Amino acid sequence: MKKITFFLLLFLIGTAIAGCAAKKLIKQGDASMLANRPADAARYYSKALEHDSDLAEKADFVAKLKRAKSQAAYKEGKSLANQGMWEQAAVKFSETLEIDPESAQAKQSLAHAKKEASRQCHSRALEYADQGKLNQAIAELKRALELDPDNLDAKDALDSVSSAKKDRQSRTQSLYDSALALQGQQKWLMSSETLRTTVKLNPNHLPSRVNLHRSDEVLRQARAKYRAGSSLAGKGRLDEAIAALKGSLDIWPYFDEASGALARTQARRDESERLYENAANLAKQRRWDDAIRQAEAARKIYPFHHPAGDVLAESKQSAAAEHCEAGNRLLAGNNLAEAEKEFQRSLGYVPYLVPATEGLARVDDIRGVADQEKGQWGSALLWYMEANNHISKPEYLGKIKAARGRVLSRISFGIGVNVTDAKVRGTVESSALRSRVFADILAKKPQFLRLEDAQNGAKPPFYTVAVNLEDLSVRGGLIRSENRTHRYTAYREIPNPEITRLSVMLQAAHRDLARLRRDFNRQGHATGKSKRSTSRGKKQAPVRHPRRRGYVKTTRATKWNIERKLAQVRRLQHQLAIAPATITESFPARWPYVINHYEKSGTIRTSIRITNATGVTLDAITVRKTFRQEDATVDNPNPRIGLHADPLILCSNDEVRASMIHAAGSEVAAKIVAAVLKAKASKIRAKAQNASRRGNSIDATEAYMELVHLMEPYDATEAARLLERLRRQRG
Repeated sequence: MKKITFFLLLFLIGTAIAGCAAKKLIKQGDASMLANRPADAARYYSKALEHDSDLAEKADFVAKLKRAKSQAAYKEGKSLANQGMWEQAAVKFSETLEIDPESAQAKQSLAHAKKEASRQCHSRALEYADQGKLNQAIAELKRALELDPDNLDAKDALDSVSSAKKDRQSRTQSLYDSALALQGQQKWLMSSETLRTTVKLNPNHLPSRVNLHRSDEVLRQARAKYRAGSSLAGKGRLDEAIAALKGSLDIWPYFDEASGALARTQARRDESERLYENAANLAKQRRWDDAIRQAEAARKIYPFHHPAGDVLAESKQSAAAEHCEAGNRLLAGNNLAEAEKEFQRSLGYVPYLVPATEGLARVDDIRGVADQEKGQWGSALLWYMEANNHISKPEYLGKIKAARGRVLSRISFGIGVNVTDAKVRGTVESSALRSRVFADILAKKPQFLRLEDAQNGAKPPFYTVAVNLEDLSVRGGLIRSENRTHRYTAYREIPNPEITRLSVMLQAAHRDLARLRRDFNRQGHATGKSKRSTSRGKKQAPVRHPRRRGYVKTTRATKWNIERKLAQVRRLQHQLAIAPATITESFPARWPYVINHYEKSGTIRTSIRITNATGVTLDAITVRKTFRQEDATVDNPNPRIGLHADPLILCSNDEVRASMIHAAGSEVAAKIVAAVLKAKASKIRAKAQNASRRGNSIDATEAYMELVHLMEPYDATEAARLLERLRRQRG
């Protein structure tokens, strides 16, 4: 009995819950209908029916559901119609009529949608016909008539492909038959024009549309092959162009443009063939130049004429070999000028021909030997360099080295360098500067420049260089101090305030638990009934409170409330047990410190005076170098907070002096070498220019070759440019 009662109670509760849910869904559906959202309303009503099947028996609910579904289908149909999707719209309007057969608005909309959908099917059928897809076009026309049997255009189009209904006497059929006859004669352009007239006269004549597509496709293929042939002809690929143009005419024999292009291309091909035959005959007669001209003309017309290319290559090779043999004969007779011309003609036919380049190299080598015997080492060096450029050999490289050595020996000269101290003190610094200058001059000078003692040399120097150390000073010390503050975050341990909060909450929970237990016990004692009867929800009797006057109604205390409060007490006890006694607190802090900036600086100034053997000053140069170094220290550091001490790291005075002497000595040496080379080069240049003005080309060439070697150490670009000019003049 108890089980039956329990299940009955569950059923009643479930029914009540379902009824509440259904009512809520119905209200949501009503609101959606008021907001003109019938699709949402239909969904809510359907869900309500799922929750409460008894609603299907209520006429007002059923009317609501039908109205919502009908309006939803009609609204969706209107939306599809606005998008031009008439067939889908017709389906929705049909659904509306299935729900509400008396809807005049849906009937009207359905009829209009079917007419528009039928028109769309007719338009698609014409498009399929224009693409040559006759079966798809017929299917679309049948669909159009299903939607609208009164669509006369669709009927006319479908009748045009029905053999039983063809009108042989009509103007359309006559034109169509003429077009078919023209297609049989491969007169595709006339057929296309006739079919266009047919389609214009009767747009629904599907066979005309299908055959018009066929004619246009054939014309497109023929024109594509014609364009490809014209492009190939423009690129000189005549055989491929002829094949493409013939293919175009095979498709459309009456294509006048293709016929003209084929005739022109074939004429070019015939002309190239004629020139090739002439070249071959001239080559047999060993008339190489004429054969080359004819073969080149043939290749110009038809670049891919491979036999003409073979004749051209053979003729050039044979002509080059003949001129090379002639050059060798002239060279054996010591006729250098004519031999050189023959070798150059040979290279004109076949560039980089090894026998010809070797012949030119032998010509230049013979000329170099002749100049060498005359003592003209600069001119000989030029000839040897030309010979080595033609073809490199160890023999020529050895002659170049020997000739260059003789040129360098002619321009060899010496300099004397003396380093002094202007203050007549600091001999250590002047000695260090002298050692640095001499070491760098020895490292940077060319081999033809000698470093000699200005006082004790057996041979007096060509130039004398006086280097004077005018100033060498070093300074250093504190330049400024900055007071700063280092901001950082400090941490300290404090009692955990969470423990106090949890303790207070635990005490309150204990009090509430005790009160609930008292009230629970008092309820059972005051009513005179057991706790079981009290828990069934009956009204409690007033209970007299021992500390208050009269009777008061106690609070309702249940086991569930007591267990919930007991769980809260246990949770608070657990949190209090695991809470740490202290926590780490962060706070901003500051630490004052001082940054001291130190500087070490130095200056060295050196003067250079260059004089020639007669004591005339040629140049005066001043070299000035500076040194600067900074560092800083920290007063009141504190490594524990990340402010570390920074020791002072500065060079010593001796290190600064040594560094400046090294830098100044290197620059002084470089300037001395460059200055004396420029002075010597200026003198040699004047000598070369005077020789040129007098018309003495031999002396001018020798002087300019000396100038090239003088300029190479300090201006290699200008030296190379001058050498190239001399080689062009020699050539």
